[in-house]
Amino acid sequence: MVPCRPRGTLGEALSWFPCRHNRRVPDIRRLGPGDWPVLRAARLRALEDAPYAFASTAAEEAQNPDAWWQAGVERLAWFVSEEGDVVVGLAAGLPPEEDGCPEVVSMWVDAGCRGTGVAEQLLSAVIDWARGIGAQEVSLGVADGNRRALRFYERAGFRLTGSSEPLRSRPTVCTYEMRLPLRDRSGRS
Repeated sequence: MVPCRPRGTLGEALSWFPCRHNRRVPDIRRLGPGDWPVLRAARLRALEDAPYAFASTAAEEAQNPDAWWQAGVERLAWFVSEEGDVVVGLAAGLPPEEDGCPEVVSMWVDAGCRGTGVAEQLLSAVIDWARGIGAQEVSLGVADGNRRALRFYERAGFRLTGSSEPLRSRPTVCTYEMRLPLRDRSGRS
């Protein structure tokens, strides 16, 4: 059991809270095929921490075999934000289906790291990946009631499209589609 309140010096207490005491944004890296255990642990942690934001549940995904996680880390462009050995953020780029656009999926940032730049770095990594595969725009879905995420994506330039669909894990909750036109490095669409 983790104690609720760290004891000792202020520095020791702050070490329990990633990001807030650290002046630099944690490292962002793309996961490779051998990183599926990292993906599994981070994804389950995200689903437990913010179940309202995702289309599946921790209970559902915890039952998936290793081969499912291995295939997932290869099929999607997964990015993690790490502070030392701890994953404090996660996001993925879902390749487009025929005539579609790539999607930002599974965006999550540890509560102690929200508002520190981690989300911006993860979103930027997925957008750069989308540009790299030649995408003209990128989409994502935001769950109804997740106002903080909605405002974050709006600040990043995403706009609501008017399309919505129910969350698979909670059909009474809608997700709203947002899109961002991508510009090349010179600023052209």
